[in-house]
Amino acid sequence: MPISANAVKELREKTGAGMMDCKAALEATNGDFEAAVDWLRKKGISSAAKKAGRSTSDGLISIEIYQNGTRAVLLEINCETDFVAKTEDFKEFIKFTSQLIANLSELPNSVDQLPLEVENKRAATVGKLGENIVIKRFDCLDVGQNARFHSYIHPGGKLGVLVEVSSKQKETLDKPEFLNVCQDLALQIAAASPISISRDTLPQSIIQHELEIAKEQARSTGKPENVIDKIALGKMEKVYSELCLLEQEFVKEPKIRVQDYIHSIEKELKDEVQVRRFIRYKLGE
Repeated sequence: MPISANAVKELREKTGAGMMDCKAALEATNGDFEAAVDWLRKKGISSAAKKAGRSTSDGLISIEIYQNGTRAVLLEINCETDFVAKTEDFKEFIKFTSQLIANLSELPNSVDQLPLEVENKRAATVGKLGENIVIKRFDCLDVGQNARFHSYIHPGGKLGVLVEVSSKQKETLDKPEFLNVCQDLALQIAAASPISISRDTLPQSIIQHELEIAKEQARSTGKPENVIDKIALGKMEKVYSELCLLEQEFVKEPKIRVQDYIHSIEKELKDEVQVRRFIRYKLGE
């Protein structure tokens, strides 16, 4: 049967596929619009399979906050080139995936367990853009009581930070001073790359590893065994100041620690400010 130009245009607008592919899909399905959509989807899946082994060293980090600020979704989605990462189709796939995750009542444990709709959309996007696309990782978090999320995406979309900060009084959460603290903490985490909030939350495996290195460094200088432990503990203070957020030098004012900065804002707010958790995504890590 003859295929009208309007039908081809409509199919293209819905699927994003090329004009010739849309015409071929309609011809193959005798003008059945929904069947043509499925035909293109299958074609996209076939195209995606051929590209599945190709390296994906570029992409974007996404952080979106949903449900009146109560749920946050972090995503890293990779592609082959920065050119594709900048396209609206790639960004639309990220938004689609993020929103779908945000609306799940039960979160999957891994990317492989995401709903089939995500894979179908990924395959169709691969077919349209001509590059392999991989969902590398995601996190979905619900905010705690008397707390708010704050996100920061570095220009270019290759680095993102989500931080959850709380106060004792709910009304504090909307005060400008509190919002400024959240922004400063996100920037601090982006710039200084801590792996823990404090030394109390630093994994023991990291502490032991760094302690052993410090001891070996002391031994290599010929220090006697009876002082090695003391020297190593002293060196650990530097480790804590590099790895623990609250003990880092505040990037905006290096003469003070992050904890000192927070204390100064607490005095202004007459309330307690606590960093509950943070996640830092850097593309490719």
